[in-house]
Amino acid sequence: MMNEKKKCFKPQLTGRQTRIEFEAMRRNPVSSRVTRTAGDSFSYHNGRSFTTRDRDNDLRGELNCGELCKGGWWYNECWHSNLNGYYHRGTYQLENGWYNGVGWYKWKGHNYSLKRTEMKMRPVGF
Repeated sequence: MMNEKKKCFKPQLTGRQTRIEFEAMRRNPVSSRVTRTAGDSFSYHNGRSFTTRDRDNDLRGELNCGELCKGGWWYNECWHSNLNGYYHRGTYQLENGWYNGVGWYKWKGHNYSLKRTEMKMRPVGF
């Protein structure tokens, strides 16, 4: 991540700063332009705010995708991509009726948990 002076820094994951950064993610919906050989499983989440177990911003009604899918993400009516789910290390079964692994639907489907992922972000207009 970079601060306002364009210096790289490691984000602190505790305290007031994290809360402020989360609020900024919640208020600023995600937008993507992903086209790779693994398919685009991210555009399904375009325009969505970040959801966690305790902040339900998805479109699933009374159910919370952050709780059901075991991670924080820009859930729509749950997911086509879920890079913050559980690492099941390959193929896995539904848990309580939901897929909760680290997934990229267009590449491996819902029931395959990726063994490694990497996601990079940059400011709009970069």
